[in-house]
Amino acid sequence: MCRLILLRHAKSSWPENIADHARPLAKRGRRMSQLIGRYMAQEHLLPDFAVVSTACRAQQTWELLHAGLGQAVDRHDEPRIYDASANTILDVIKETPALINVLVIVGHNPALQELALKLVGKAPRSELSRLTRRYPPGGLVVIKFDVNRWSHVKKGHGCLERIETPKSIVRKLVAAAPIVATPSSIIANVEIELKLLVPNQEFDAFSASAIAKVPARNKGIVRRLESVYFDTPDQVLAKSGLSLRIRRIGKRFVQTLKSLAADGALSRDEWEVAVTTMAPELDRFDDPKVAALISELPRAHLNQVFATKIRRHTLTVDLMEAEIEIAFDRGIIEVGSHLERLSEVELELKQGSPAALYVLGLDLAQNGQLWIGTQSKSTRGYRLASGNPIGSCKSEPSNLTAGDSVDAVITKILASCQQHLLANLATARTDADPSTIHQMRIALRRFRTVLWMLRKEFVSPSLKLLDQNARQLSRSLSSARNWDVFLGTTLPNLEKAQQQNMDLSRLRDASAPMRDYCRAQATAALGEPQVTHLLLSLGLAVEQRKLRSNTPAIESFAQPTTKFSARILTRLHRKAMEHGRHFRNLQPEARHKLRIVLKKLRYCADFFLPLYANEMARNYVEQLSRLQDGLGEANDIVTSLKLLSIVRESTIQPQLHRAIGAVTDWQRNLELTAIARLDTRWRKFKRTSPFWS
Repeated sequence: MCRLILLRHAKSSWPENIADHARPLAKRGRRMSQLIGRYMAQEHLLPDFAVVSTACRAQQTWELLHAGLGQAVDRHDEPRIYDASANTILDVIKETPALINVLVIVGHNPALQELALKLVGKAPRSELSRLTRRYPPGGLVVIKFDVNRWSHVKKGHGCLERIETPKSIVRKLVAAAPIVATPSSIIANVEIELKLLVPNQEFDAFSASAIAKVPARNKGIVRRLESVYFDTPDQVLAKSGLSLRIRRIGKRFVQTLKSLAADGALSRDEWEVAVTTMAPELDRFDDPKVAALISELPRAHLNQVFATKIRRHTLTVDLMEAEIEIAFDRGIIEVGSHLERLSEVELELKQGSPAALYVLGLDLAQNGQLWIGTQSKSTRGYRLASGNPIGSCKSEPSNLTAGDSVDAVITKILASCQQHLLANLATARTDADPSTIHQMRIALRRFRTVLWMLRKEFVSPSLKLLDQNARQLSRSLSSARNWDVFLGTTLPNLEKAQQQNMDLSRLRDASAPMRDYCRAQATAALGEPQVTHLLLSLGLAVEQRKLRSNTPAIESFAQPTTKFSARILTRLHRKAMEHGRHFRNLQPEARHKLRIVLKKLRYCADFFLPLYANEMARNYVEQLSRLQDGLGEANDIVTSLKLLSIVRESTIQPQLHRAIGAVTDWQRNLELTAIARLDTRWRKFKRTSPFWS
């Protein structure tokens, strides 16, 4: 059974001097697109695949509609749909893979109306009359075909299931909406926000330049905001991922509870309710979800943890994709006598696609130095109150499921890489902590592995540019990491190896300035505008899912997820076997190339592991990890020999040269032992069966 949904784009605007293909949606059209998405979800009209006209108004209709469906849907942007005849659109439909059961076409009139009338063979006379009379913007037609392949779809063989117009969609949504009393005036939603940090000394110039350029509705509103954050003495709320604040806005008091949302780096759940004073009134929250979150909280023990005093200039911006509130914030976080200044720009999505936040962020970055902010005001306040720095963060599991589409798999993996990078960025940029630099490099390698994987599957010019930028950043961090390993691991291990007659203090002292210089270089690199551009571009790629619009291969997104993952893993496994041929005789350069392939294989195995949760998969990853660790140790030895050469060339001290010679001899002996051990690990890995076969 094949089900076809024909959707005409929503109401568009007619700006002057704009080509027809570039005409955007009108404000009413943007609102209607979101309602169509909600209606389709409510009526279980959930497509497996979307084919969308490349015209701007059709693209925007789908983006806004898709956000309301509640599930990821693969999509292909098809130039032939724009200005097409009914027969051309039918040709596109017939090309759809048989794996797809429900297909939606987002296009234009008169072609969609003509096509619907040609395809329908069975329909009530009244419905057929409606279809003949009018097919308005936002109109939706569903036609069912009693065939198993789209190539078998014929004119006059379809059964008309329903016709909907914007008016009928609104009526049905209103009729289905529950009536809920909210005596406490609670606002419960998901806050979708992108935070950008501005150097304090540049804030005035930056905000003036940005305000002059953004397409704001008016001059905006300037307010003084005073907020107090509360928690228990042992910080139960913070440990539960929650923050509770009361904010004074003029003569009003607003109590807000926020928690981390589970669906993206930009999102978090938020509940607001009016209160009478600057003291917490938790009973004002009527939402059952809030009650569950705070049910175990000892309410009598809520104390002030910190306060914020902010001057906020708020503007509302209407973009083609969305409505965004921009807040230029400048002020302080206060914990007793301790102060921390803040100067930031918050972009909060009020309506539309989250991709618009990244587009606006990229535009704002042209006005001066910007960094992506990864810590909320509450996180910064808790850090200031505790005095504890934020440590490094490891990557989280990809959380793939067997039911995910290929498009959803790609989006989840990219989002995982994005969050891994952002989680370590703030600390690495300001502190150059060895562990955060290390995690940043791992995050970049994971990200580049995903880009390599996608370039092998899809044609997308944007992937190459992202990879070049990520590679450049990774290289700028590598020297700092090498010196950290040398001083933090290699030399201490040498001292533990019963080498009492070896005085390494001079070697350590001579190496420390080189490490410090490379750390400073790494910190500077992370603050460069290119890094902000890379991370904003990555976020945009995640939200827009641009990949599918750059490839003609619709079948790539329709294939089963396990088939997609197996092809990736098989390609890397075979490449590893080729590079590891005659393993015992491999030279350091060849071993390094093998190590790079095995890293890619390891990262991809980790990405796809949730799809194969069995003992065979765990054994494969374990053997792969042991081999990878062994190769890493051998590579550290080779790297340390290069670093010793650098130190040797920088000094003429005889005692230091003797220490360098002794360490060099020791490292070469370790290298021989490591290679012998590696041969055993390689043979064990070769005997391990791939878990995806």
